[in-house]
Amino acid sequence: MSQQIVAVQRTEKGLRYEKFIDNVRNLLDGKDEVQQRKAVAAHETLAKALGLGRFKAITPAAVHVDTLLSTFSVMYANDEYIGERLMPVVPVDKRSNKFAVYNKRDRFAAPDDEIGMRSSPNELDAGRTTDNYSVKDYGFMNYLDLEVMANEDAPLNEMIDLVESINEAIALKREIRIAAFVQTVGNYGANNANAVTKWDTATTGGTIISDLLAADAGLFNGSSPTAKIGVTTLDNWNKCVTNNPQIRGLYTAIKEGLATTKAVANYFGWDDILIGRARTDTGNSGQAATYGRIWATDFFALLRVAKRPTLRSLQFGSTFRMNGDPLTTEWTDPKIGKRGGVYAKVAVSEDHKIVAGDAAWFVNDVQT
Repeated sequence: MSQQIVAVQRTEKGLRYEKFIDNVRNLLDGKDEVQQRKAVAAHETLAKALGLGRFKAITPAAVHVDTLLSTFSVMYANDEYIGERLMPVVPVDKRSNKFAVYNKRDRFAAPDDEIGMRSSPNELDAGRTTDNYSVKDYGFMNYLDLEVMANEDAPLNEMIDLVESINEAIALKREIRIAAFVQTVGNYGANNANAVTKWDTATTGGTIISDLLAADAGLFNGSSPTAKIGVTTLDNWNKCVTNNPQIRGLYTAIKEGLATTKAVANYFGWDDILIGRARTDTGNSGQAATYGRIWATDFFALLRVAKRPTLRSLQFGSTFRMNGDPLTTEWTDPKIGKRGGVYAKVAVSEDHKIVAGDAAWFVNDVQT
């Protein structure tokens, strides 16, 4: 029986956000009489606060606008973006700080552990160095004319869309930054190699299995729990992996079909394989759009990703982010247009950092 590739790599966070926003939009629509009464009351309160009188119809239920919109920013997750799943967030309290880097050699060698009569045991060396993070500020703002809000049946739908569009733009720029880290072979130190034989060799499938086994064997580990996550481009997945005769031949059930990410990950004993599908427009402003994949390098990487990211985790990379971010702010400006308008701003302070390049492996040049 043929198996199909899953179109979107759904995440628990993305599903929670989708359910949350659906519930909010249903509430905004006033699905029953109780919700309608709450919405009318909240609607009039918002209208009075903004100096708009009565709106054309109802707005949201009795929730505080700032809290609601801030929640959208915190919960937002676009399942097409995989960057934060490869370099997960470590919350921090300071804009810059140091973290300990334990000496690798100390974990792989030790003196004689035998204790003689009336002798003291040998003392272990426990050297360490430090590295540091330093967050930068990122963000966008957007504007909504109050004349538009006054004419909307559910004006806070526009407010929600206002903030959600900012979150999408911030997530896009973050994906581009993290993709650059993951797709740069120099970030893996000596843990990289070219495919011995190209994986898109039609009859044999190249050396995909031995190359990936070598990648798995080359990963170093620490004491903190990690997941093994593979990552590659959509082009490489389609041309080199999912229809690879060696991969398909591993399972009688898919000899006539395509291998899924879960099937391949399970065979190698990994937790998952993520495919970079997200697009970006690289065309200059005012010119025709040029759409291309953010993940476009000819590579396959295997990363250790912390299951509970902290300053002591050993994994390929982290996204150090200030506690409480993203920060969402809304304010009105009466000077613009007839009624003025509402501005929304979402900002985040974070730093993407390679923590341990040898906790990952980069297979280069896999495609002809």
